[in-house]
Amino acid sequence: MATLDPKMVLVVEDEPLVRMVAAETLAAAGYLILEAGTGDEAILIISAGAPLTAVVTDIEMPGAVDGLELPKAIETRWPEIAIVIVSGRRLPAPDELPLKAVFLPKPYSPERLIAAVGAAL
Repeated sequence: MATLDPKMVLVVEDEPLVRMVAAETLAAAGYLILEAGTGDEAILIISAGAPLTAVVTDIEMPGAVDGLELPKAIETRWPEIAIVIVSGRRLPAPDELPLKAVFLPKPYSPERLIAAVGAAL
């Protein structure tokens, strides 16, 4: 019997505890997880060729690439990667989000995070 390849998700969040909880939630749901603390770090991971199927990114992060610029770069350079954008402070305007992106407001439950990644895929 053939096994399905697990889907790999990159969690991009500057708050270590929030990133850890999101990563553990998605790992428990069967996803393989990579983590980044900034958008700049995420770009490096994606550029290195990690076989990602989705990225979950917070909007407000330190560094040159924030959580709205990162999805735009992904949409342009890696359109096969699904995008979930999260924020507890900012509600982005529809024209700020890539067409295929799913927005998830914080705080979110583990079930809502898993559902948002599933919907993005």
